[in-house]
Amino acid sequence: MRSSCFSKEGRRSTLDTVQEDLVQRAQAGDSEVFIQLVKSLDRRMYSMAKSMVRNDEDCADAMQETVLKAFRAISGLKEAAYFNTWLFRILINECNMILRRRDRVVVMSDPPESIESSSSTAEKTRLHRARKTLYQSLAQPVERKVNV
Repeated sequence: MRSSCFSKEGRRSTLDTVQEDLVQRAQAGDSEVFIQLVKSLDRRMYSMAKSMVRNDEDCADAMQETVLKAFRAISGLKEAAYFNTWLFRILINECNMILRRRDRVVVMSDPPESIESSSSTAEKTRLHRARKTLYQSLAQPVERKVNV
């Protein structure tokens, strides 16, 4: 975590002013500086994402989306001093979106055996015919009258 922007004497630390200058250059459109800023935080970003999503692939997706969104929106950052906070907030939101998407997915590798074994050949044939009829009817164009 970053300590206060001010030293004991009340002056801003050199490190903070250097980062703010870099942020302002990135806001002006210097993509190389933006990359430098992100690279300086990539280990901390990875740690945060990994602690939330616990999966390397999802972690990489969250970081990639974060960098892309931040790059597109950096010109709208109001205070350069809050770049780290702003970037990590985007990362946290991306991780939360991944977790929400993951909750919606239900993985079913194989149907339960009771369903397969209870289906008779006649039922499977009827189901096959019904599917075939449905696909054929969907493939045929339908004429509709429209009142104008």
